[in-house]
Amino acid sequence: MRSCWGSILYSTEQSRTRTLLRVAELDVQISAWVELALWLAFLGNLGRAVLHSNNELRHIICRPMVDVAASVLIFQGIRALIEGNATGQGRKLHFLTCVVLIIALVSTTLGLASGPNLTLWFQMGPMAFGAGFAVFLARRPLVFETVLRTLASQIIFADIFVGYFLLHSMNESRFDWYWTPEGNEGLGAIANRCLFALPFLIANYRRLNRWQLLLVGTGFAEYVALNLKAENRSAVIIAFVVIPVLLIAITARQGHSLRWVWKAVLCASILVAILFNVVSKSRKSFDTVMERFGVTDVSTAKPSEILSDINLTIWDEFAGDGPRSEEMRELLSATSLTQFVFGRGFGVAWYCPLYATLTHKWYIVHFGPGYMLLVGGLPLAVSFTALLGLAMSNAWHNVKSVPSAAGALVFLSTAAVNYLQHGILLDEPEVYLLWLCIGFSIGAPGLCSLRNIGQSARAADEFRRPALVAVWHGPEVQP
Repeated sequence: MRSCWGSILYSTEQSRTRTLLRVAELDVQISAWVELALWLAFLGNLGRAVLHSNNELRHIICRPMVDVAASVLIFQGIRALIEGNATGQGRKLHFLTCVVLIIALVSTTLGLASGPNLTLWFQMGPMAFGAGFAVFLARRPLVFETVLRTLASQIIFADIFVGYFLLHSMNESRFDWYWTPEGNEGLGAIANRCLFALPFLIANYRRLNRWQLLLVGTGFAEYVALNLKAENRSAVIIAFVVIPVLLIAITARQGHSLRWVWKAVLCASILVAILFNVVSKSRKSFDTVMERFGVTDVSTAKPSEILSDINLTIWDEFAGDGPRSEEMRELLSATSLTQFVFGRGFGVAWYCPLYATLTHKWYIVHFGPGYMLLVGGLPLAVSFTALLGLAMSNAWHNVKSVPSAAGALVFLSTAAVNYLQHGILLDEPEVYLLWLCIGFSIGAPGLCSLRNIGQSARAADEFRRPALVAVWHGPEVQP
């Protein structure tokens, strides 16, 4: 009897070990594909900048690299979805993600049947929202270790290119900064996109070594200088408000000391001062940005007056007589009952009187919920906005138990600012990371079970085990 019972236990343990080995092997495979996708997206975007004067190579080589990255995430996400469903706190987000993807599929079909701009239809629908399958990769512990390692490696190339661009770029108008006369992305827009991972890396500062911290700090200074020159209000809010406030809040919630704050402020001030000295007309750029916030003279205004003017400008922009609120009102008046329910579909134009002097075919709305209403009706507007909000909430609740949740929280928060300010989602590297961070918020509650992580780690070989455990117990290097 005892021998029989021992045989059963041995057989059960062997079966369990084989299962864990298969799981570990699948984790390694998926993480390798995710790494490939991130490099394809980054190099494709960088290639568009390097080859900005050659439209043929941009469209034949570089743009497809970005699309292939989305295709890899879609395939791997579907592969992970088949493995099972989320549980616990992540169940609501898992369900909501499925709802968003189903509505997006309907909008994709509707748009195709309505005679869309095929390029925009492809970028807005099948690729941008298809990449949403990447959320189901969150159950794979190796994925976010891979994401962090890959983005930390890419930042050096981003720093070099953006630094070169800041030192040698022409002093163009704000519109030309983002778009070329041919309608392609301007160098300013591509340079800004090269730094898409900054919020994620900044929030993971404890897991970066000193050289990586220096590169991230340099990138942050370049981000500030670049967007001041581009008069980008949302980036100014992200750099000076969202990231600092969230870092302090996360540090306090995790119970760490705030002694690093003065060091970070000192280092950032030095880097920003150096860049501002070499970037021509930096003070003029800052004054221009503040004028767009409603502050006419920064040098004489009191802090309370500056804050009041900024609040009034933001309120007017979205709820008063500003262009975004006017654009939203025009959309509502031009939307039928059927379009409220189903939307117009991806890549379908609408007539916007506000921008009629530019074009009679307008494909976007500069306000996230409004854009979702345009392409997918109220169901997509409500479900996607709720998905983003719940993902941020889940990430916040897990920053204490799962260190990597801080990166997801800060990136999702900056994405929310851009979502409200710019609205549109296209198949670009920052959108892929957005879906991955939403996915991490779904999977974090289950993944922070140290027992399960330990079992998977023991099933992996000696190379994989440190990488797997490092996601949750990685060395924390104080800056």
